[in-house]
Amino acid sequence: MSSGNLPSSSTTTDQTQKFFNNFFNDQLRVSQNVDDAILGFFESVTGNRETAKTLASVVLYTSLKQGIEPMAFIEELRNLSSGVKKEVKTPIDPLLIERSHETIDDVEANKTTYESGQLFYASTDNKFYRLNANRVDAVPDYRAEQIVSTVEDAPISYNFYQVKYVSEGNELNAYLTMFLNLNRANTSLLGISNSPQTNKYITRTILL
Repeated sequence: MSSGNLPSSSTTTDQTQKFFNNFFNDQLRVSQNVDDAILGFFESVTGNRETAKTLASVVLYTSLKQGIEPMAFIEELRNLSSGVKKEVKTPIDPLLIERSHETIDDVEANKTTYESGQLFYASTDNKFYRLNANRVDAVPDYRAEQIVSTVEDAPISYNFYQVKYVSEGNELNAYLTMFLNLNRANTSLLGISNSPQTNKYITRTILL
């Protein structure tokens, strides 16, 4: 009997399975330890547990379908920069810091005996201040870390640091996008947006 314009049932099934390429596959399983480790990695990167669950599940699925050991793949990801901010501590010579005044009030009361630019650490406030001309300003990018002594009743001493936060490059997004596309239909590939760097002289010409 003629089927008219309707495609055969086998063709319909094949096309449906191709479009929903992962829907009909069997469930794949890994040990709880592997699942926890991968979830923990993505949670540390994203800072959000729900987002981490989504990423962990698709990475696990793609890894297993591609015959890749999930933990080996995660170890590769750990070696990539992820765009997070890193703390950089630069030690400061303690001799450059005035520590004899424990509060901002003490610093204010004695500021006329110091030259402009003097850096203070007020231990009671646990804050740093700098004398600018005749004004005392709080400075946030400094840290005092107490040195633990094994000597009983030893005077309290500190290590001092200037602290900055720098953003590293992001290799992880591009690599992960490429990997997840391995198991997606061509009509639903993931994309990533890159912001190319513009020469500063070109930018200045455009602004002018």
